[in-house]
Amino acid sequence: MGASNWIEGGIMLGHFQPDISDRYAPYSAAYLVNALTFTQRLIDRIE
Repeated sequence: MGASNWIEGGIMLGHFQPDISDRYAPYSAAYLVNALTFTQRLIDRIE
């Protein structure tokens, strides 16, 4: 995934801990676009 997507990886793995800022920018599954792409590429490679 690379260092630039590390936060997204943490969200994908459930390591995300909401804080006060999340009240202003609520979580959305749309934030996981890179994680979805990475996961799909991994699945394609395994198949």
